[in-house]
Amino acid sequence: MKILFIGLGSIGQRHLRNLLATGQKFEFHAYRKRGLPLPKEFDSITVVAHAQLHEAIGVQPEIVFLCAPPMLQTEVLPHIVKETKAHLFIEKPIAVSTDGMEALCRVMEMQQRVSLIGYNLRFHPVHRLVAAALQTNAIGNVISARASVGQYLPEWHPAEDYRQGYSANSNMGGGAVLDLIHEIDLLYSWFGNADTVKAITARRSHLEMDVEDTAEILMRFNTGVIGSIHVDYVQRAPFRNGMIIGDEGTILYDLLKNRFELLQPGAAPQVEDFEGFVRNDMYLNEIKALLAAIENKTACVPGLRNGMEVLNIALKAKQDGGN
Repeated sequence: MKILFIGLGSIGQRHLRNLLATGQKFEFHAYRKRGLPLPKEFDSITVVAHAQLHEAIGVQPEIVFLCAPPMLQTEVLPHIVKETKAHLFIEKPIAVSTDGMEALCRVMEMQQRVSLIGYNLRFHPVHRLVAAALQTNAIGNVISARASVGQYLPEWHPAEDYRQGYSANSNMGGGAVLDLIHEIDLLYSWFGNADTVKAITARRSHLEMDVEDTAEILMRFNTGVIGSIHVDYVQRAPFRNGMIIGDEGTILYDLLKNRFELLQPGAAPQVEDFEGFVRNDMYLNEIKALLAAIENKTACVPGLRNGMEVLNIALKAKQDGGN
């Protein structure tokens, strides 16, 4: 199977590593603008590098992994959809605009091509427990939900200069709202699309960037659930947790401590800790899900249409917060 990477930085290399771990045979190609050497762990495999996009697309890959800054993904995605028959894996945020994306969704759906968005937290065991508890009405009618995430940006990739990465640069599609879009997707995955989005965004820290480092987002989902999200680039102690309040109980979750708690009146808390959880399992399982969907000719969730709807929520928050 022929696979093309658009971008092969840290996240692309993780996916490359996990593809190799599946034991299947692949032919690897990559469109790489910077052309930096790959780590020595990949010396035993061949990755054919292409300096021009049309050359990379011309190999007619079966799967394309878009693992580039969102501005570049915005430019490249239409070419991939229209000029190949490839299935897609698209890292978040998938783009910086939803213009023209409805048409791309229709092409992918009409041609029955598989697409999967890299919202790896959907493959976290805590996410599955939350979804199961909501499906069984464990906390009754859901009233509201809160998701929070924060981490000090220079410590994300200590070996790299954060000022050069897309996260810190508006011309590359950066900013906390798009970069930390996982939290929007979490609430979207549990409660559906949002019909109202309000936000306050700001650059409040000493970090050298021209994008927001902090945001508070308020949403009302079509299901009636009120949602709020906090994202930031400044927390020195990383966190990623949330609370879902129902009229018959409360769910607490922590995606860094790998903990799920179900609180119900008159009952002892139900606590699940995943102490043996390995972070890379999320990424490996999403790769396996993509390959299985392609083999079985079934759809993946979240697919391109889901990704478009989540991106639309984030863009509304970014626009509203900047007013």
